Amino acid sequence: MIKVFRIFGLIGMIIALSLIGKGSPSCGEEPLLSIELQPEISVYDVRIPLGALGRVQGRADVAYRASRAMVDVSDEVITIDDILESLQGAGVGGIAVKIVMPEVVHCRKEDEWTSTVRRLSGWRWGLKVEASGKGAGKLVAPSSISPAEERVALRFEGPAGDRSIVYLRVHWSQPTMIAAHDLKRGAIVAIDDLLLDVVNLSRSRRYPSSPDEILGSVLNRDLRRAEALTVDDFKRLPLVERGTIVRLVYKAGGLVVEMPGKALEDGFKGEGVKVRNERTKKVIVGVVAGDGFVLVEGG
Repeated sequence: MIKVFRIFGLIGMIIALSLIGKGSPSCGEEPLLSIELQPEISVYDVRIPLGALGRVQGRADVAYRASRAMVDVSDEVITIDDILESLQGAGVGGIAVKIVMPEVVHCRKEDEWTSTVRRLSGWRWGLKVEASGKGAGKLVAPSSISPAEERVALRFEGPAGDRSIVYLRVHWSQPTMIAAHDLKRGAIVAIDDLLLDVVNLSRSRRYPSSPDEILGSVLNRDLRRAEALTVDDFKRLPLVERGTIVRLVYKAGGLVVEMPGKALEDGFKGEGVKVRNERTKKVIVGVVAGDGFVLVEGG
């Protein structure tokens, strides 16, 4: 059951401090998650991730799941109940949430140029497109657009062979991990070191896909508070090291068997690694599931 236990009116907006799941919040509890939606937003489908509809902030693990919660916008309006329902469906529960939004958010279809960029790029997060020029006829180029491309020229050709160009300036944004506080080079990243927020993309920077990609890694440089982390800012440490004894867990149906194994190579979380079963001496490939823990699943 979803419970909203405190709602304040504020200049036509609603600030809702909500508790998802069972239990009651402690007095003065600081929300782990903050969500902000504007009175009117553009949509490109009937179900859209929350992180593409508004600003999602908070502790990285919670806010990451929240940003990917799918919101139904098929009736062209969004309410607080819609947001809370989507969070619950994404497994975000038992926490205090701050929501800043009108009682009803109105949805409208994206404009022609934003829709074109989204179709050619496959981008599902934030887009803002400024266009100059007038296109007529069939779009002949480009056939695709790379995310973070800041300037794009759309080339059109009319029935009589006449050509025209529309120049676009594109602003891309997405939810990603930022530093929760100042971090020093050489520090091992923990969950309390990370927050999630919306950042503007740059062609020269690549961002990690999830908090799991960063946690337990070593920083390559100092980071300032609120600075976005890129894939070049950290070095992952193997959870399984070559030559060490690991927990080798076999799962097949309802059967779970654990025995010692010897890692034959380094392995990172979620990746395959070769391990020799120390009892049978057979070499198998399992998936690194944790620190010194390799999982083998069968039928």
